[in-house]
Amino acid sequence: MHGVASRPSATAWGFLPEIRDDSDCCRLTWLCARLDWLADLDPATVKSGAVGMFVFVPGSLADDDAGYWQVEAEGPTGCLRVVAFHPTEDDAGLDIAAPIVIEGELVVIRHPARGEFPAVVELQVREARRVR
Repeated sequence: MHGVASRPSATAWGFLPEIRDDSDCCRLTWLCARLDWLADLDPATVKSGAVGMFVFVPGSLADDDAGYWQVEAEGPTGCLRVVAFHPTEDDAGLDIAAPIVIEGELVVIRHPARGEFPAVVELQVREARRVR
């Protein structure tokens, strides 16, 4: 386990696995290089249809009215962020305000203004699956 003791504990972040050896460290480095925080994404610069890995913090109660679990993600005002899970995923852990790593398709939806309601931009991760 060369050098493992000097590396920070990934469990301190609360959403990544514990590092036990160098192979775990390589996997963790690969994983972190591919993660985007959903709250940090700018709808003006992201490409709709991009598949990737994202981190989000639940910002609402989970809802399954559409036949699959959905939850709003925390983020700056001015953009709605929604995670729509794959139908095989459950709502376990979605009631805790802690980071969750997911993989899915990022879609940008521009809702036009209607009446007294302003236009809204929505970033939605579709068919999301938890990365465990």
